[in-house]
Amino acid sequence: MPLRRRRDAFDHADWLFELKYDGFRALAVIQPGRAELISRNGHPFASYADLASAIATDLNMTGRTVLDGEIVCLDRRGRPQFKDLLFRRGQPCYFTFDLLMLDGKDQCNERLIDRKQELRRLLTRVPTTSCAEIRRLRGQLRYSTLSAHLQNGPRRSCRKAQTCSLRRQP
Repeated sequence: MPLRRRRDAFDHADWLFELKYDGFRALAVIQPGRAELISRNGHPFASYADLASAIATDLNMTGRTVLDGEIVCLDRRGRPQFKDLLFRRGQPCYFTFDLLMLDGKDQCNERLIDRKQELRRLLTRVPTTSCAEIRRLRGQLRYSTLSAHLQNGPRRSCRKAQTCSLRRQP
């Protein structure tokens, strides 16, 4: 997604803001007893099979569920470290952004804010998976890169959401 450079942050009630994580974007396809992490191009992340297995065990879903998120490694301060992920130097975890399917029911036509609330409910007390944190800007762009999402819109497709990326300009 192209970055929109802004000197000043915008804040609007119709938009949600999330930190951008530096990792591998992945869909978690969860079925009863198993899960697979798949790239947005449809290739399985076979090297993260243990993480996928832990997600399946922790969530214990009864029907097909699909999460959109990112595989990341965090440092001691909780910041994503791409080199640690790339060279397998840290413990990977999965941050979810969106709930695309829940127990076989397509969620893409639901409002983003509703999908995120359901996602938070689903992920309570799940150690391997976290929700991406939603931020309110209040006129300040404090973080280097954020994703902005229209909260009341449906998801247009599995690859296109009503989203833009923002990067702080020096």
